[in-house]
Amino acid sequence: MDRIEIKKIKVTLSDLWENQPQGVLIYKMFKILKVITKAIIYRIHWHTIRRITDTFFPIFFSKKIKDIKTVAIILGPYRNLTTLTAAVFSLHPNCQVLEHAGSRVFNSRRINFFENYSNKKFNNFLKFAVYASLYGRRGDYGGGTFHSPAFVNYKNMRKKYYFRYPSDLKKEINCVFWKESLRVTNLIRKKDTNIDQIIQKNKKLRFVLPIRNPLDCAKSNIRLHLTNRFTTPITNIEECIEAIFKEFLFFISRKKRYPNNFFYFFEDDFANRLPDMASFLNLEKEKIWIDDASEVIVIKSRYTNSKKLKDKSIELANIYFKDYPNFKEHLIELIKK
Repeated sequence: MDRIEIKKIKVTLSDLWENQPQGVLIYKMFKILKVITKAIIYRIHWHTIRRITDTFFPIFFSKKIKDIKTVAIILGPYRNLTTLTAAVFSLHPNCQVLEHAGSRVFNSRRINFFENYSNKKFNNFLKFAVYASLYGRRGDYGGGTFHSPAFVNYKNMRKKYYFRYPSDLKKEINCVFWKESLRVTNLIRKKDTNIDQIIQKNKKLRFVLPIRNPLDCAKSNIRLHLTNRFTTPITNIEECIEAIFKEFLFFISRKKRYPNNFFYFFEDDFANRLPDMASFLNLEKEKIWIDDASEVIVIKSRYTNSKKLKDKSIELANIYFKDYPNFKEHLIELIKK
């Protein structure tokens, strides 16, 4: 139970005994017991039942991981086309998508392969990812991509998925696609030396970075109060754009070091890069998937950006990406739109 909740209960208890009618007293005691019971049940589920299920049930999916060739992990900031990207790959017949669940992965020594990497931990993660992708709920707890806004809010996405697949579990899984972008990025930043070792030991790992218009990305992070997820304090839109540029730079500098393990694409060439992404993930360039995905990739900006903000963003882009001219030019084209 949170300290704030306990403090509230203490204050309420002290007030109860001061000239309260018996009926009101019983009612208030009932409400307090309800809060306490709810908190206890939550803790029991989170620390006991969830850990047991996350440990036990993935065992039954051992056979499903035998054909996995690649594991794709989205990196970069939130509100950066990550949900759409995960949903698009869920339409592929050989790709199983896991949304979030970072807290369940990072708090488990059995499946957090980023800490003290071993092939056994990695295989445990794969079994967990397949299991968790079939259940769960929206938000940090995570689960299947069918809980995501791309499925909940867009009828066409759901229609295309369930027209082809009667089950949320693909018959043959060649790629596990994990969407937990900034949390994984922050972890890798802390363990940057280890990620080099992990990539060298594990040939299946792939990292993907979608690139949305950074001004729209920044405004969306601010609107949804997600700026506290960055590792640096953010107090205004310009600082948020700069934090996003730092994430982009971190990724493309790693791509320079490991070109076969890192892949990025811009929002305006998403559909055109689908065949390239399929090759990158060792997935079949299936025509039905490409056609369906191209149809659901609809990216519209809901923001109006001032010339002053665009000019400042271009100035920052010229500073951060001076060593990557092609990337910089495409990024500036997005900013100018």
